[in-house]
Amino acid sequence: MTLWFLGARLWFELQGTLHDDVHTYLAVGRGILNGLTPYVDLFESKPPGMFLFSALSLKFFGDGSLLKFLQVIALIVIPTTTCALIWRELGARSKLEKGIWFLTSLAFGSLIAVYTFAVSGEGLTEPVGAAACLLFAVLFAGADERIHPLRTIGLTFAIMLAVGVKEPFLLTLLAIVLLLARSVRHAITAFVVPFAIAALIGLIALTVLGYLGPYFSIYLKHMLGYHVNQLAEWNGSFPVRGLRIDKSVANLFAFSPLLPIILGALFVGSVEEKWRIALQGKEKFLSIGRVVLALYVLLLAVGTGGDFYAHHFVFAVPGYIVLFVLTVRWILEKWSHAAVNGAALLSAGILATILLHTRIDYGEKLEAWSGYSTMLHSVAASIDGVLDRCAWDRYLHLVNKGGGPFAFTTHSPEGPVFVQFNRFMDGSEEYKERFRVALLESPIIVWKGPELTNLTDAAKDYVTLNFTTDPPACARPFEQIAPYTILFRKGV
Repeated sequence: MTLWFLGARLWFELQGTLHDDVHTYLAVGRGILNGLTPYVDLFESKPPGMFLFSALSLKFFGDGSLLKFLQVIALIVIPTTTCALIWRELGARSKLEKGIWFLTSLAFGSLIAVYTFAVSGEGLTEPVGAAACLLFAVLFAGADERIHPLRTIGLTFAIMLAVGVKEPFLLTLLAIVLLLARSVRHAITAFVVPFAIAALIGLIALTVLGYLGPYFSIYLKHMLGYHVNQLAEWNGSFPVRGLRIDKSVANLFAFSPLLPIILGALFVGSVEEKWRIALQGKEKFLSIGRVVLALYVLLLAVGTGGDFYAHHFVFAVPGYIVLFVLTVRWILEKWSHAAVNGAALLSAGILATILLHTRIDYGEKLEAWSGYSTMLHSVAASIDGVLDRCAWDRYLHLVNKGGGPFAFTTHSPEGPVFVQFNRFMDGSEEYKERFRVALLESPIIVWKGPELTNLTDAAKDYVTLNFTTDPPACARPFEQIAPYTILFRKGV
């Protein structure tokens, strides 16, 4: 049953739909191809990894195909790594037992994959980061206390991919280490060393690309300052967000009312496993403390930005898989010859959870995407046509949030802030000044009307006085495409 829903999602991801946030990745990726620098010329609150993937996708495929391919890979990796983690726990058990546990782990991994893509998918970064964390978990679980070159390369790659698409996955990796590390030396050789190598490679890559300065002085300054603290009044300070288990429970419950119960049981099973393997009283409590701390770190990853968007809950997904592994380990050792009964119990819970999960009407989503995509491509072609005919380079995009034609234009919008999202603009006086300059100089504006911008009344008055819908001679022939309007500076 879970495989059927997994297959349905796989089919949907192959249809090419893109989440609105992915439009900004593509815009920055196009900017890179146009010689612009992320964060300096075009700002989006992501590390460079997804922008580089976007640039490669545009360069070699002309669209977001590579991003969609990464989604498909992530969708397959989640259940595959779940099976791999469980398989290494089965040891010399009979073929029948191995088969039963393989199917149980495949069902659970598929369930979590369906959940992951229900709250994200469609080109977003989080499934890719979650898959990278699970690849790390497989390699970490199989590592001993020695440094093996090939395994270290694999661990380094997984860390670079996870953190390179979104930094909170570093907290997810730390939670995995807390749950799976067998000793301090194991943690050092299989996490600290690969992380140090990944960090060094990352710094070198940023330097070569020319992003090192902007990444630290603009992006991280904004993210660790304004962005992390922007919603503290409503959702608590950064450390407090690791205690907001209510947010995760609500998100899980919205997918299926049984999923938070299943994961709660896995948390208890993980505590039981840590208690079982600890040697004495003090060590037992320290082991349990690691599980509690890992849960806190996972929730902290979810709440890093403070906005608790649905796709942010994917930061915890690799941790859910590891809790499943620890619980299965406990069942295999504690129940011994009756362990298959545990597999049957888990399978029943998984089946009930997937049967009760909230369905997504993929046909309806595809129909909506078809019209939306056609409209955006038409607007983008219109913008590019005007800019090419008039020999202008860039345009000013004045829509407050969401996707837009900037994902599909070959010309880049003015920046750094090209989506009129007040949380980007308010975080930087420099960005405000750069916007004022663009408003005073840009030959054309693309918007949906003054009500869908974050412009001040004075700026709206300026647009009304200085721009018109009547195109100059160089822009003709020209036709407006609703719901967007292209405005032309008077007198150009």
